[in-house]
Amino acid sequence: MRETKKYYSISEVAENLQISTHQLRYLEQKFTELEILKVKNRRYYTIHDITFLRTSITKTNAVSPFRILPSSYAITRIIDIEKINLLIKNFQKLAKNIESALN
Repeated sequence: MRETKKYYSISEVAENLQISTHQLRYLEQKFTELEILKVKNRRYYTIHDITFLRTSITKTNAVSPFRILPSSYAITRIIDIEKINLLIKNFQKLAKNIESALN
């Protein structure tokens, strides 16, 4: 995928990852660290999102070659990233609360 564009449509990303758009929407729910931009009910992905998805999923399954199965490493990594993101959000909220209390 060329990196000259800032945002990619859901169909472009699905084609690049060789998955369907409904599988991509499913992954959005599983990978909360994706920062998908939604404009007028259309999804737009950055190259960072695409790279993350590419490294976090595998498409090798004997039953269905199109079924998406995150590797055990990816699952562990995702859980760690989710915990870090939650901590960052909590610290940001705390900082805002402290700032408003001091003003």
